[in-house]
Amino acid sequence: MEDVTRIEKNGTTYALIFPKTLAVSDGSRFVSQGQDSLQVGFFVRPEGHKVPPHFHKPRTVELPHIAEFLRIEEGKVKVTVLDETWKVIEERTVEQGWCVLFLRGGHALEMLAPTRIMEVKQGPYAGNDKIFPSA
Repeated sequence: MEDVTRIEKNGTTYALIFPKTLAVSDGSRFVSQGQDSLQVGFFVRPEGHKVPPHFHKPRTVELPHIAEFLRIEEGKVKVTVLDETWKVIEERTVEQGWCVLFLRGGHALEMLAPTRIMEVKQGPYAGNDKIFPSA
């Protein structure tokens, strides 16, 4: 079984679902692609490996889509991925230990059990900037 599920429409990736214990033999493995606005990767390094002090050069980036990363720490969630016209592309249930990377389009969450989620997305925080489908 593939350990990364790509949710796509017409060849465009809308979301990725993967376990927090993604298989990495040695080195690194990124689930996101280089052009994605939020990069998620896993690293396996031997004892004594050092990452030298560094910082990332400032740059201006235009973000046509705000990416969002979720890690399900406890519980169970039904994840719905939608395209830009509010059509459901796919629904999946994820449990403790799974991660979801939303790259574009819309999404909805339904807690199927008491749930704890860690969320990471681009800042700065713009207040309640969510867009909802018209009634």
